[in-house]
Amino acid sequence: MDRNHLDSALASIDEAIRLNPAVSEYYGMKAQLLGQQHQWQAALQAAEDGLTFDPENEACGALRSLALERLGKVVDALRQAQESLRQNPDSTWAHSSLGWALLQKGDAKGAQKSFAEALRLSPNNEMARSGMIQALNSTNLLYRVCYLVLIKMSRLNSNVQWMLILGLWFGMRALRTLAKSNPSLAPWVLPITLLYLLLVMMSWIMLPLFNTMLRFHPFGKYLLTGKEKWASNLIAGTLVISLVLGCCVGFIQGDWIAAVLPFITGLYLTIPIIVPFNCGATWARWVAILVASIFALLYLAIAVPLVFGYFSEALYPIYMLGILVYCFAGQALARVESKH
Repeated sequence: MDRNHLDSALASIDEAIRLNPAVSEYYGMKAQLLGQQHQWQAALQAAEDGLTFDPENEACGALRSLALERLGKVVDALRQAQESLRQNPDSTWAHSSLGWALLQKGDAKGAQKSFAEALRLSPNNEMARSGMIQALNSTNLLYRVCYLVLIKMSRLNSNVQWMLILGLWFGMRALRTLAKSNPSLAPWVLPITLLYLLLVMMSWIMLPLFNTMLRFHPFGKYLLTGKEKWASNLIAGTLVISLVLGCCVGFIQGDWIAAVLPFITGLYLTIPIIVPFNCGATWARWVAILVASIFALLYLAIAVPLVFGYFSEALYPIYMLGILVYCFAGQALARVESKH
């Protein structure tokens, strides 16, 4: 498990359970492995199996609460976390799981207190560190709304998620075509387009974007890793550059509607920029960096000429189609695990 050979680790722990099925720690490790693979229903079952042998097992209790929370059973997750904390008041696991349950309940302040206590007990607790980042960012209304939407989507089957995203994409294009023949629909095209754009963008860049603001928080700035700081720098820099280019188009050309295009196109550029930071394997990261560089050059080739009134009708469709395809390819690269 430490070397990220998750399938082999799962096979080994299953053999350990077969040889000695009454050891609750084995089930806790199995639940942890299944959680790393996002198999939360199976992780819940493993944690509950472990609790039948030792109802006070620290890892099984915390992982049961976490699995319930990821499955959307927030009330049950909160009840399990509170019970785990009662049994093990000095458990960093119990405080972390309570924090995640409170966060899903909408109690960001209470979650911050739980994560802070978990980090006091164990400063290297990754579950508490990432939870505290979410809790601090959740004080922002926009983040909170987007986070709840993305959590709801994450609980859907992966195939259903992609069907929903593609359905929205083609639905949006169909609405735009329909609006040309039915002018009464035209006022609805822009709001729906912007809403779809916000959903797609936030699913990729929400965390690094808000991490940029978190760096000015007196406590939050100590939570971010070097990689998270780099990601936030690049996302913020891309948005600033695209905004500047958009303003240049508006001032020089006097067309503020056209000025939106460099900014919108720059928003899409944030997708390939963030992918390298999500990759675990070194080769996948370098491929993602190369692809991001190509998209950055394409963006400049489209946005800079707009300042002087020239729009590349050849490059823009290639760029947008490439971004759409890369939404799938980037997910595949990010799923490649580093085995060391």
